[in-house]
Parts: sequence; structure tokens; C-alpha cells
Amino acid sequence: GVITGNAAILAEGIGGDGAADFVGGSGTGGTAFIEAAAGDTLTFGSAQVIASGEGGSGTGAVGGAGFGGAARISSLGAGTELTINTAPTEIDFSRDGGSTVAAHGVGGDTSGGTGIGGNATGGAALLEANAGGTINLPADGTRATISARAFAGRSTVADGVGGLAT
Repeated sequence: GVITGNAAILAEGIGGDGAADFVGGSGTGGTAFIEAAAGDTLTFGSAQVIASGEGGSGTGAVGGAGFGGAARISSLGAGTELTINTAPTEIDFSRDGGSTVAAHGVGGDTSGGTGIGGNATGGAALLEANAGGTINLPADGTRATISARAFAGRSTVADGVGGLAT
């Protein structure tokens, strides 16, 4: 099959913002994937697979935790071919910024309460071609980015601290 344009497969969790002196909600990414198997041929104009989580913030709130999920592109089995013609256009979510496969955790920012930014944990990002499967990435000079990063929440409180990124 052929999919033109930018195919965005998203499984994102975004925590709710907290009220003053409360904690923002946790955000946990789900599972997002593209899979070709058993001799399939799939072609995308561009593709983006995102499974990121972002903790909530809020005026005077402590930052919530953000947990990345699982994002993957797979081509499995002899004669299977998955092609991405060009790198994706940027989707503005949690610093994913144009990644082809991303599983980011983003802690919420804090501007009050105990002054502690939200913790963040990166997820799992995978690009796999197994058992004779083939993945063709952009050959047009653009780049395909696969990332599982953590961005801890910031603190704007005097003597506050940012969150922990793992």
C-alpha cells in the first residue's frame, strides 16, 4: 500500500495541570507502531510514530511526571519492505520535533508549591528489520531520527529544583 503525505501515529499521554500548591497529573505514552509483515510492501510519503508522555504543570503547581511509552517501526519477514520517502514535518509535542520514531518523557514545569519540577523517564524507540524484512529510510538528504529521551521539568521557584530525567 501507499500512503502519501505525513502519516502521524500518536499514542501520547498528557497529564492535567495542577492548581496552586497541588501536583500536575502524570502523563504516560502508550504504544504506537507501524508494522509490515509477511511480504507486505508499505510506502509512506513521510511517517512519524510518537509514544510520549508529558506531566502537567500549572500556575503555582508542582510539575507532574512524564513517562515515554513504546514506539516502533518494524519490517518482519522475507520479502517485506517498508519505505519512508522523506523525514516528517515537525509536530510540536514535547520536544519530539520532527523525530521519525520517538518515545519521550517530559516532566511538568513548576512555578510554586515545593518548587520541584516533574520527573521524566524516556521510553523505548525501536527500528527493526528482521527475518529478511527491509526498511528504506529517506534518501533525499533528510534524516530519520529515532529517539527515547527524558526532559525533566523546570522550576522557576527561588531555591526550587528541576526534576530528575532518566
